Amino acid sequence: MVVVSEASAATTRIRVDPSRTLSATMVDEVTMVGEGGALGGGPAPVVVLWLAGGHAAADAWPGPAAASTIEAWEHALRRIERLPAITVGVLDGRCGAAALELLLTADYRMATRGASVSLPAPGEAWPGMLLHRFVQQCGLIAARRVILLGGDADAEALTACDAVDRVSQDPAGEIDAIVARAAGVDGRDVALRRQLLFDAVTVDFEEALGTHLAACDRVLRRAAGTGR
Repeated sequence: MVVVSEASAATTRIRVDPSRTLSATMVDEVTMVGEGGALGGGPAPVVVLWLAGGHAAADAWPGPAAASTIEAWEHALRRIERLPAITVGVLDGRCGAAALELLLTADYRMATRGASVSLPAPGEAWPGMLLHRFVQQCGLIAARRVILLGGDADAEALTACDAVDRVSQDPAGEIDAIVARAAGVDGRDVALRRQLLFDAVTVDFEEALGTHLAACDRVLRRAAGTGR
């Protein structure tokens, strides 16, 4: 279940229960977040995904879902990944693979002390885009160690392979600090720079140059007051 627990001009905090099996309802909820529908009409500069739902069995994800539902889920995650806002993921408690899928869409990722993700037995990992994101963001060696071997990956192990940025004893306080730093941020600028970072992983210099120059031109024109 996706619940907007707090919404303001500065932050939208969404509690996500990742312990369920995949369903059309779950896809619709996450799609609503990615399209801004759960964010009071549009995302604030900071959107927080609080991932906590109690224990999820390692082999429960995704459950008996249809191929069309799986495709819709992947598109829903991609929308969150492209939100015009700074996204913060918080892993809280013992969760399943769905929590890790959602966590890796966030720009900044925290885990509470004692948090963990239960992954399937060796060789039984769900072959969704989690595998792609994990390799892209954490590297092939870490992906093989964490994903292929399965078992419980605790907060410290996830931090060691960069799936989590920080294990925090006060995630709420850290979120408040991020909100303060993001005051006045234009979410469209966040989305643009995030996409340039994504592209840098696979696009060579010559191909990327035009896109970067166009982004620079946009910033210069806006600073000069001649456009946005």
